[in-house]
Amino acid sequence: MNAPEAIRKHDGRVVAFDLRRLAAAIANAALAGGERPARDEAMAFGTEIARAVAEFLAKEKAPTPATADVREMVLKLLRETAHARAAAAFADHARSASSFLWRMRVFAGAPSGEGVPWDRRRLIESLRASGVAKDPAGEAARDVERRVLALGQDRISPALIHALAELALRARGLDPRAYAARRIAASYTELVQRYDATAALLRPLPGAGPALEAFWLQAVHSPEVAASAQANLLGLEPFPSKPSDEMSAPSVASALDPLKPETAAKLTAWFRSGQPVALWCRAEDPVRAAELARILGALALPDSPNNLRAVFPGEFGVLLRPLNALVVPKGIRAPAITLNVGGLLLREALRDPHKATVRLAHLAALAAQAHREREEYWGFSAVRGRELPVAAAGLWNAAAFMIGEPFDRADTTQALRLAACALATSLYSAVSTLRQETGLNVLLTADVPLAAGAALWWRDREHAARDGLNLDPKGAYAGLDLRAGPGVEDLGERADFLRTAAGLFDEPPALRFEAPLGLEADPAAWRDFFTALAQSGVPRLRATSGGSGRGMRLIARQLRSHSEGFPLFSRE
Repeated sequence: MNAPEAIRKHDGRVVAFDLRRLAAAIANAALAGGERPARDEAMAFGTEIARAVAEFLAKEKAPTPATADVREMVLKLLRETAHARAAAAFADHARSASSFLWRMRVFAGAPSGEGVPWDRRRLIESLRASGVAKDPAGEAARDVERRVLALGQDRISPALIHALAELALRARGLDPRAYAARRIAASYTELVQRYDATAALLRPLPGAGPALEAFWLQAVHSPEVAASAQANLLGLEPFPSKPSDEMSAPSVASALDPLKPETAAKLTAWFRSGQPVALWCRAEDPVRAAELARILGALALPDSPNNLRAVFPGEFGVLLRPLNALVVPKGIRAPAITLNVGGLLLREALRDPHKATVRLAHLAALAAQAHREREEYWGFSAVRGRELPVAAAGLWNAAAFMIGEPFDRADTTQALRLAACALATSLYSAVSTLRQETGLNVLLTADVPLAAGAALWWRDREHAARDGLNLDPKGAYAGLDLRAGPGVEDLGERADFLRTAAGLFDEPPALRFEAPLGLEADPAAWRDFFTALAQSGVPRLRATSGGSGRGMRLIARQLRSHSEGFPLFSRE
């Protein structure tokens, strides 16, 4: 008999396909529907249908189908074989369990307010943090969920979940002592309620400042996250004061499409608005690139004032390659949590700096935990909610420290780029593992919030001064973006680095250059520029004020010469 070797559970685990368990579920549906009154007859019927389901799954579905695929195939076969009552009972059982879990709320203290939604992935995450392996943690969490369903109570306490989890661990012969020391569900007190929009109108959070920071560190974030922030390893700035705060870099998932008729008007309005905001446009294919070049070539400075900054207000970003498919197209995201990779290497100097990647993975887990705590305070689902970006600050500085170059004046040499790629690979692996094991929609971004980068750098100055390292007081931690210009000798190698780094980030670093927006109406120059960038594999582009059409053509020429493998002078 052909059958899938494994199936993927809702929590991400991959388990062996169990024909007997599937047959028992179908038999129970047949008994509940009244089609098979005897237990033995129902089991024979269930085994027959389960074998057919396994055959069709092996032929029609992926090598590792999901539990939803199995349920869909069971219902399809029951209905096609005229067993409508068994199919209805099977669907009702799945629907009732699912709807009950959606209704169930976890209450800490008095059962007032809306409570916290039940989330099996959070329980798995807590079990994993206490040392339980991935598969036993998933099995124990599923066992707890079955026990909760059997109780039939839609209001439960964290203490009940905690006790049931300990029972599930003991039933599997696991030591529950490490887990018993943890609290796994909501621990909000009556003084610190979850965010309520109505109450916020009367008593809003502070807009900024020490009071807002103290609120997040003392009332919302766990001691582990607060300790990492106080140790300057985790950047939580800027602290949000309402759920709609968008203080991180603008989402590239909301980039404008040049093929839409309203894009030209929006781009022109942004160009003339004078507001210091960033704007993203798409150019992943030749058609969009040509249309965007036409729009940019038609932009012109207004007749009055001569202040270029007022008409070209912020950064202009261009997406030159499709991003990671994990980026949610809605573009709804939370403010970023920033990892201080440079500061982590500084603090590991007296120990073993080569073990810093292990601490980096732990720091990424703390960033995901900080996101989860914030989302729960706002009343959002950390699993099925917004994008949760994690930014990596100081990767250049950390890479320079690893290879013995100056920490604050690192030149982007080939050795430095290789070291930065090694650190980014470790970090992306840690974030991907977190995403798979916890279900959180964590994204690794190369865009570092300005407030976090400056604050982390300033605090690290004091730490570095104790070791005799004087950092620039005007400096700040930044992302992995690289500058492009006519005088940059290794421009082709920088493009190669950005192409390589594109696979190490969900939102990769960009190539920065000064653009002649509004100064020279030359659509052909823009089209040639985008074509050269696409050939070199640069994933993103950031343009700032200034520059000239001649400089842009020189950059395109350098990139094309590097891509085609000819020296620069050969194209005279």
